[in-house]
Amino acid sequence: LAAMAQDDDAAAEDADRRFHIAIAEATGNAMLISAVTYAWDMRFRSPLARQVLAKAGSLGTKERMEEHGRILRALEARNPIEARLAMRDHLSRVIDHLLHVDETEAVERARAVTAQRRRALARRAV
Repeated sequence: LAAMAQDDDAAAEDADRRFHIAIAEATGNAMLISAVTYAWDMRFRSPLARQVLAKAGSLGTKERMEEHGRILRALEARNPIEARLAMRDHLSRVIDHLLHVDETEAVERARAVTAQRRRALARRAV
């Protein structure tokens, strides 16, 4: 977890990836391991994913660290119910942040279109 709190974004991202893949590997479920690994690989391969995740990543670094700690404590305590709830809460927050980025970008695009229309109308009025 300490590695995820580093100022070095690449090292923190790698630690985050290793954390999630280690949890998937602990399940022994080959499909889950494959899905989690694929999802993380796409974060690095897709320019769009990198862009969106970079914006979303700045939302809630502290929360992410707290959530990872909660997940780890539940796993160490061998408490599957708490581990499941902690992971669900973590993933829900990540989804909320991704949707927030999408919403913000949609609003920015709408404002740009509106500004362009205003300029066009102002030119016609003259």
